[in-house]
Amino acid sequence: MKAKAIQFEKPGPASVMKLVDVDLGKPKKGEALVRHTAIGLNYIDTYQRSGLYPMPLPSGAGSEAAGVVEAVGAGARRPANDETLSIDSCESRAGGIIAQQRGGDQQRLFSRQRK
Repeated sequence: MKAKAIQFEKPGPASVMKLVDVDLGKPKKGEALVRHTAIGLNYIDTYQRSGLYPMPLPSGAGSEAAGVVEAVGAGARRPANDETLSIDSCESRAGGIIAQQRGGDQQRLFSRQRK
């Protein structure tokens, strides 16, 4: 599975961020693949990008999102059709939340009922 994501390879100003293609692969055991429908960007993300709070590189921006589960790995629960998910800060194979989709640990997904 391919997706677009915003990543940076070195700390610096906003100009270090690049739109890249990432290969998410299939969800692994206990993981879910989430298609983002909303993404949050906070001050902490700018501090991390600037190098004020060092991060492993390359990295991506963002640590919060909401979305819909597209696929799950072994042992992961697929939410009911009327659920959306919010995602807290976690490592992801897209390198950050600012991506079309991402794969990551299902334990970081929180179910929210659609209204």
